[in-house]
Amino acid sequence: MDRRIITVVVSVLVVVLAVFVYLNWNNSQDKILKYKDAQVEFQQAGVTRKIMTLAEIMALGEEEIEAVLDTSKSEPATYHYTGILLKKALASAGVEFSQSKDVIASAVDGYVSVIPISKVLEDDNVYLVYKWEGKPLGTREENGKGPFMIIIRKDQFSQSWCKYLTEVNCE
Repeated sequence: MDRRIITVVVSVLVVVLAVFVYLNWNNSQDKILKYKDAQVEFQQAGVTRKIMTLAEIMALGEEEIEAVLDTSKSEPATYHYTGILLKKALASAGVEFSQSKDVIASAVDGYVSVIPISKVLEDDNVYLVYKWEGKPLGTREENGKGPFMIIIRKDQFSQSWCKYLTEVNCE
């Protein structure tokens, strides 16, 4: 009797796991395509508002900024980035974010950063960047951090930055 119960439970868990793998596989493939095509998908409450290319984002009026990168593997260092304010990209994508609670930045590698909307609304703080020291960020395969990355200038330890960015969702 006990073996039957264990067999049924294991079988159910295998089926559930297979369903999650299938669902995640489709989502992963979409992220990989956006990543390879240098696109960012802007969403509101999980609904796509617009997918923007690098050229469309650059056309919004790029800015040169400085930000301090502080990691556990290196001393804090100031770098020059090129990009746009995230709130400018959200507005251009047709996302109504002023009443949102958080912005969720998702990367191709599965990393997710939750950024309070109050930080996004601050001037000169949260940026969507695509160049570092005047050069494209490069892909993960090129030992880069892009093609897109979210940086938060007022994040003391750079822990909410999101490299390999593919999606931005306002909740």
